[in-house]
Amino acid sequence: MSIEFVIAIIVIVVGVIIVGFVTSRRRTEDELVSLSPLEPAPWPIDDGSEARLVPRDPEIGWPSRLGSASGPMDDEVRLRLIKDLGLIHAAWVVPILTQAYKEEREPSHRDAVRQALAACEQPDARAALEVASRSPDA
Repeated sequence: MSIEFVIAIIVIVVGVIIVGFVTSRRRTEDELVSLSPLEPAPWPIDDGSEARLVPRDPEIGWPSRLGSASGPMDDEVRLRLIKDLGLIHAAWVVPILTQAYKEEREPSHRDAVRQALAACEQPDARAALEVASRSPDA
């Protein structure tokens, strides 16, 4: 073995030892936790009252039918998506728009769904549009 080869091996071993030491030190410093005593709750825990359900907005699930794995979309993005679906004019868009109409609560979104269904010119779209126009909040 040549001297350059031995020196290279020694440098690599020393480098691995240094990296291992530094990462182990960093990990132990990150794992330090300071504990503080818990403060008492500002209200009595068992007050004898009944629990009540608080209604929440229904979840908007229709964008997930398009393969959106990025999580919930905000109102502006959903509105733009509804308008874009209205430009497609394909039969596969109708069930998605129908679900969007059922789930959306914003009047502007529901109007956009009705306009998109009207633009589709599909038999299913016409039927869905008639159902939407008969809904009480149309």
